Amino acid sequence: MVGAEPVTPAGQVAYDRALQSYRRLAGKWQDKAGTDSVALDELQDSLARDPALKTALMQRLRAGADPIEKRLIKTLLSGLPAPEQLAFSQQLLASADATQRRDGFELVLQLPASQQRDQQLAQALGREQDRGVLLSAMATLTKPEDGPATEAHALVQQLQVLAGHPDTAVRSAGLQALSVWDPSVQTDATLRLALWDPSEDIRIAAADSIAGNTRRAEAMKADLTAVAGNTSESPVARQAALLALQGIPLDEMEASAFTQVMLELQAQEPRDSDSLSEGDTSWDSDSPSDDDESASEGDSPSEGEPPSGSDAP
Repeated sequence: MVGAEPVTPAGQVAYDRALQSYRRLAGKWQDKAGTDSVALDELQDSLARDPALKTALMQRLRAGADPIEKRLIKTLLSGLPAPEQLAFSQQLLASADATQRRDGFELVLQLPASQQRDQQLAQALGREQDRGVLLSAMATLTKPEDGPATEAHALVQQLQVLAGHPDTAVRSAGLQALSVWDPSVQTDATLRLALWDPSEDIRIAAADSIAGNTRRAEAMKADLTAVAGNTSESPVARQAALLALQGIPLDEMEASAFTQVMLELQAQEPRDSDSLSEGDTSWDSDSPSDDDESASEGDSPSEGEPPSGSDAP
């Protein structure tokens, strides 16, 4: 490795040892034990004492290290003070090289949530023209490590723009990232409109973005119900709507209707598919049924029998 100053022999040895261990573990330090842990500790100590090693690691990342080495370098750089991480991320995000910009997005998202970080992300997303980099960045944005803890107004505004992007894949990714970063009713309206988008991919992305958010699913129950019950809709979109409705309270009639849709869709799919199955879907009914008492005593429906639609005792 080449740096502004020569890397100390101890730093080079520590890096080589840690990289060897990291390769052996296929880039998963959580599996480390014994000497693997020692190798990482030695490297972290060397990095703190050896500025040239830090510079060399940054240069290795820019030069296009292999994926496992990149993962190690990003892990190490995430331990630097936030201003240093931010400055290096800015350099990568301003690069003419798409791979470096992709790395820059990953690094900046390792920073603790802050207004400065979110503004940098918004600016970088607004400049980015490479489809692959946009998709990679938004895939990371859908899984923030510590959650969107700040008032990320600039970032949310940029995601709203991307949720209207002409490229369907970018629009889908924008919707999913937007649903994570903005809990407001403004995004509720965007997702509701997307459920009726001419593109099937957008309709599926909208349903997927609502799934797991009980408040949103309840607010859009009528729209999701219409998609799930629409026989002209694709089975994938109907299943996505059903999954978004899973877990919210339904009356007995709704639970029965959705169970019938579920069974109809199951009949259209191979047995080994990833579609909804009797074992992983149930509907919460507001009204108890005659079968609830026996179900609470440990009885379960036989194969092919629809669930009762109630969790009440």
